[in-house]
Amino acid sequence: MESVQQILWAILLGVGIATFYVYYIRRFVGGFVRALLSIDANSEETAVTMEELHIRLTLPLKFALRKNGSLENSVGTVVSDGQTRYYVLPEKADMLKFKYRKENLPVLFLLIVVCAIIAVGLILTYCYPKLQELFAATFAGD
Repeated sequence: MESVQQILWAILLGVGIATFYVYYIRRFVGGFVRALLSIDANSEETAVTMEELHIRLTLPLKFALRKNGSLENSVGTVVSDGQTRYYVLPEKADMLKFKYRKENLPVLFLLIVVCAIIAVGLILTYCYPKLQELFAATFAGD
């Protein structure tokens, strides 16, 4: 019985982590990509710096832009005069428009999901043993 509860909590923890990951992608990476798309930075000539976009190069963005990052094959970089400029690769523009469309997840949604996960976990923790006993009594051949 205890191992089933641990499995349920592990699944709920996985759902919680996935929710935070989706929020992170939509908020930080999506904001950067939407900014590039909004000014049509789609070639080396139209590439812009983070300062021109009014975006700080935060840790999540660094991870997304690094080699093997989520934006490596979608966003091009040009280094000129010691500044790194960014642009959307033209062949990836449509895919990025769809992937990072303006559907920002508000922080309130994130809090509601976390509260729901905790509530479901607590309900399952306290109700599961009783349900197991009920099923065992129902299907026992005594």
